[in-house]
Amino acid sequence: MRTKTVEYRAGNDLVYRIVVREANALVGVRRTILKTHGADYLSTISQNGAGAGEAEGEGQSEGESRPRYGALDIFALTVLATRFYPDLVSTVVESDGLDVEALTPETFIDLSDGLVDAWAEAVYALNEHWLPEKEPETPEEEADQKKRRSRNG
Repeated sequence: MRTKTVEYRAGNDLVYRIVVREANALVGVRRTILKTHGADYLSTISQNGAGAGEAEGEGQSEGESRPRYGALDIFALTVLATRFYPDLVSTVVESDGLDVEALTPETFIDLSDGLVDAWAEAVYALNEHWLPEKEPETPEEEADQKKRRSRNG
């Protein structure tokens, strides 16, 4: 099992240390389950702040207010909840400073952008097959993609 360690610092202080792994079948299933959690979270939000299928204010306690999101934020939340959250959280084998098991899509979106970027870089370096294929720019890149596809089935 290949691993990578992410150390995220705020100034000179080590804030988080996260060890991630190359995916195996168990990690793949955890990732799928976490994608479902992300989709469930998305069903609770909408552009007007009401949950999906609810009128404004319906399903909320008195004084409770759900955030209002514009179209761009809804798209960003979709990417975070159904791609980054499951991909990053499913690969963690050890962490210091961050209770990964307690992370939800809602709490994940509040993590530092720098932490998420560093964490994603480590995860996708180990699990390149999780990245969407880009269009080949040269005949050599196209040949490499064809080789990878034929090897991966």
